[in-house]
Amino acid sequence: IIPAEVPTQRGIRLDIEVVEYAEGMTELQAKNIYDIEPHKYDGSDLPKHNRFYQAKIDGKSMKSGEKTFIKLPNLYVITITDYDPFDYGYMMYTVHNKCDEVPELDYQDGLKFLYFNTKGSKGGSQAIKNLLNYIQDSKIKNVIDESTRKLHTCVSKVKVLPEVRMEYMTLEEKIFYIKLNAKEDGKAEGKAEGKAEAILELLSEYGDVPEE
Repeated sequence: IIPAEVPTQRGIRLDIEVVEYAEGMTELQAKNIYDIEPHKYDGSDLPKHNRFYQAKIDGKSMKSGEKTFIKLPNLYVITITDYDPFDYGYMMYTVHNKCDEVPELDYQDGLKFLYFNTKGSKGGSQAIKNLLNYIQDSKIKNVIDESTRKLHTCVSKVKVLPEVRMEYMTLEEKIFYIKLNAKEDGKAEGKAEGKAEAILELLSEYGDVPEE
């Protein structure tokens, strides 16, 4: 949870934040940041919602007094929904800035928005479809590859926690308890955030996220 810096300002909540560092970089010189957040309900104006999140994340990524922006890490804002946010039927939408006058201009600002629609049928890959099917219906019948097996292992551990017992949990709640359990075990927070590796692996396969 990222609290507001001023009581009258709104803070943001990051369900999973994965930070990737390049070799030789310090903590303030991250190479890539992945913000992964599930959204269950429509009507939240996701484009502007994610614009707000992006601004807050970028703001905390820059050291006060920094004179150059070359150290600003690439940012991937990843949103997972169980509805189609744009109504085109795709399982994955990739959004980034471009120049209208020169479409072929390679505008490298390091920012990309990725929307995953668990009910989509077009685009993506079979591996992404498998993962989204599992996220939509987290049952053993939908565990059909290595990525879904990894995710199912995490989910199975969470389901036995006494705090949740017989309640059906959303993906958002599962992520919270995974992170909480990892912290209680004395693991670094980065390890807990690493539970997003299944999604990141699929993105690398799809060609949208640089490999480590």
